Amino acid sequence: RYQEAVLDGVGQWLNTLQPFLPEREVLNTCVALFFRRSMVSIANVMIETFPDAAYCPGEAGDTIHLPDNAGLLALWEPIERNLIDLPGEKLIAFVSTDCPVSMVSSVSRIRALVQKQDTTPFIIAPLEQLSPDHLAMARMVSGGNMMFVKDQSWQRDISEKRIKLPHFRVIGEKKN
Repeated sequence: RYQEAVLDGVGQWLNTLQPFLPEREVLNTCVALFFRRSMVSIANVMIETFPDAAYCPGEAGDTIHLPDNAGLLALWEPIERNLIDLPGEKLIAFVSTDCPVSMVSSVSRIRALVQKQDTTPFIIAPLEQLSPDHLAMARMVSGGNMMFVKDQSWQRDISEKRIKLPHFRVIGEKKN
C-alpha cells in the first residue's frame, strides 16, 4: 500500500506541475528524496513506473572513454588500482549528483548483478569530482564489485558536453 501511495503521489505531482516544470525535473526531485534516505528500491520503482521522465538531458555519450590509467577507488581494499588492472569485461555507470535518476539506476543495476552472483567489476564514473554523495552509493549495496573513478582527467574531454543520464557502457572482453 505504501508503494502504491507513493507512486500515486508522484503521478499527481507530475500531472499538477506538468504545465510549469519538465516531468524529468519533477521525477528527479522525487527520486532524490528517497535516494537520500537510502530508499533505493522505491526510487527505482518510480523510475520504472515513469520511464519517459527518468533521465537527465544531454548527448548520447558514446564517444566518452575512460583512460586505461584512470585511478579507481574500491572502498573494501586499501590499494589503489587503475582501470587497466582489471581484466575482462567491466560495466561503467556514468553518474551525477545533479541527476539522482542516474545514481538510483546504478545502485539498482549493481544490486541486480549481486543477486545474479555476477562479479563483473561495476565502475562508477562521476561527471563531477568524487564526493561523499557518490561514495554513499556503496552503502546501498551489499556485496558486489563496485569501484569509483577518482581520476578526473577524463572529464576534461566532456566539460563542454552534457551526457544524457543514466548512461551505462560495457568495456573489455567477457571472461570465458
